Amino acid sequence: MKGVLRLDVKTINAEIPVDVHFQNEEQIIEVDQVKYARTDAEIDRVFLAWVNTKGGQFESKGRTDKIANYLLEVMGDLFGVENHVAKKIILYRGSSTQPNNRQKFDRILELALQRYANLRHMGFKGQTRRLADYMWQVPEERVYDSETHHIAQGKAHALLPFYELNAASNPEVQFAAYLEAHRETLDWWYKNGDNGKQHYAIRYENSAGQTALFYVDFVIRSKSGKIYLFDTKGTGGDIDPEVVNKHNALIDYIAAENAKGKNLHGGVIKVNKDGNWLYSPFKIDNADNLDNWTVFDVLNV
Repeated sequence: MKGVLRLDVKTINAEIPVDVHFQNEEQIIEVDQVKYARTDAEIDRVFLAWVNTKGGQFESKGRTDKIANYLLEVMGDLFGVENHVAKKIILYRGSSTQPNNRQKFDRILELALQRYANLRHMGFKGQTRRLADYMWQVPEERVYDSETHHIAQGKAHALLPFYELNAASNPEVQFAAYLEAHRETLDWWYKNGDNGKQHYAIRYENSAGQTALFYVDFVIRSKSGKIYLFDTKGTGGDIDPEVVNKHNALIDYIAAENAKGKNLHGGVIKVNKDGNWLYSPFKIDNADNLDNWTVFDVLNV
């Protein structure tokens, strides 16, 4: 693909709208009495607006976010570029002597999404996804869908502003509020995503005996240097049927990583009737029995 795309992002401009260009610098230009911000935030808006026009044959909820994340992940894998660079490459319209990247990506996505739609229509289940191991760190930036997320209180969140999922579960919302209320004890906290290589995933074996990935809900770094991996869960009928398998896999993962010198802690975490957040640092057989679970005291982490 390198032969047909322009990757020299140092000189790439993306258009908003026609004949109005912007780069990565913080500038304001005026055209026909209309002001256009030349910022990363503007690039994000143009990129998401473009992605939002794709995949109209699928349900709209979460579609833009998923397509954007997968596309940026592929760009990172193929060319080793960061998300903000990938967006500029994708949006580049070209010139009389340069390739029109956006036109090519229009066609690529059109073909890929149509092929996926055909496979779904045929009942194609796909091959088992290869679960690769990889190093994780908080992403430098993240694409959120404004239709499915809203800006919420989160001054200690690793990425600012903090965008919360509109359909976030009650335990997720409550735990985020708890962390934020005691943010002075933390370096940062991060609300993890639920797909894509940029998010923190743990391998586990589900009830059907299949190897799969689950994405912990929260990654937290305390001022003491400890890293906490928590998966918030509800109670009763709201509980995840795979909660025991996920928790036990997370405990095994933490033990293996700590043997390499890491300082990880965590597991499934639940709030009890007294408002305390409890988790077990050991494997469990029953996620409803909270006897001997440890209180996560954010004031002493």
